[in-house]
Amino acid sequence: MKSIKLIIIASILSCFSLTCLAQGKLKIIEKSSRKQPIWLNSTENEYIITSAISNNIEKAKEMCMDNVKKSIIDAVAQNVKSSDQSTISQETVNSEIVNFLDK
Repeated sequence: MKSIKLIIIASILSCFSLTCLAQGKLKIIEKSSRKQPIWLNSTENEYIITSAISNNIEKAKEMCMDNVKKSIIDAVAQNVKSSDQSTISQETVNSEIVNFLDK
C-alpha cells in the first residue's frame, strides 16, 4: 500500500517537474522596447514612420500598414495642383462667323 502511494506521488512530481521544464523553454521571438526610439513620430527623408499598439504582432503590423497608406493618401491629396487654360478665337466676315476655334 505504501509503495503504491509512493509510486503515485513520484509520478505526480515527475509530471509536475516536466511541465515546469517545458514552460521554461518558451522563447520570446519579438518584443517591443519600453523606451520609444527618438525617430518615432518624426519625419525622415524617404521614410514614413508609424506605430501601433495591439496584443498581437500581426495585428500591429496590419495597423502600421494602414497608417502608412493613410499617410501616403494624405501626402498625395495635399500636393494635388491643377491648372486649366482655354483660348477661344473667332473670325467674322460680313457679320457672319467664318471660323470659330476653342483650344
